[in-house]
Amino acid sequence: MNTNSKIEKYVNDKETQEIFGKWAEKIAEDKGIEKGLKEGRKEGKKEANLITAKKMLELNIPPESIEFATGLSLEEIEALKN
Repeated sequence: MNTNSKIEKYVNDKETQEIFGKWAEKIAEDKGIEKGLKEGRKEGKKEANLITAKKMLELNIPPESIEFATGLSLEEIEALKN
């Protein structure tokens, strides 16, 4: 049962149904934006950790220490050497 059907089940007034329908769409849109921002922050943090790890490798810091400091896997760190 979709959102509009649920609204129609409990609200008989068409104007109120439209208001609730728009409200439900806005909530869904806001959740989508929030999810996108969260994913973007996660990707940005990952990119920052990769840059930091690359600089640490240039300073000859052991990969295990880089793994601990950045949270990257040893495989990800090794891939930065190329």
